[in-house]
Amino acid sequence: MHILAHLALRCATVAAALDALCSYASVVSPTDLMQSEKIGNVARFSFEHRTDGLTNPWIVEHYFSMIVVFLTRATGKPLPIRRIEFSFPAQAALNAYEKRFGLIPLFDSTHSYIEFDAEILEWPLLTRDEYMHGILDKVVKSEFGNGDIPTAPSTSFLEKVRREIVRTFLLGSTPSMEAVARECLCSIK
Repeated sequence: MHILAHLALRCATVAAALDALCSYASVVSPTDLMQSEKIGNVARFSFEHRTDGLTNPWIVEHYFSMIVVFLTRATGKPLPIRRIEFSFPAQAALNAYEKRFGLIPLFDSTHSYIEFDAEILEWPLLTRDEYMHGILDKVVKSEFGNGDIPTAPSTSFLEKVRREIVRTFLLGSTPSMEAVARECLCSIK
């Protein structure tokens, strides 16, 4: 995600930065689903991180927080946040959300998204840098060799083990070697 964040920050405008995040989200994780759209006078950025059908609320909140912090710094002005919704219960005290975002989000919604005034899409980034953007764009694309971004998670054994560990954590349990082996249809012996 570090390279992708730098790529986005080297774009010319907020719209280009959000488009870069959405285009290359699967470089970081094939389970990251990001979308940026303009609906009338509103810009909406939605994000979902799913592993075996389970939403990871901490990652969603982290990305929204980083978008607000990074874009505020990159544009030199506060973002006019209109609305935030999360598809899960609050993970922190409500005053912490208000301090971070300037408003209290709606929780247990059908989707996770953050909305801004659409005018921000045209705001220039003070951090734009065509030279670095070109380099970072090539680095991200080289992750795929031919430039194609995968649409489905890997089915390798290691990926199955990783997904089972993450799934167990997201269910609020601590994974054990025995349980992971059983779910992956193998033995630990």
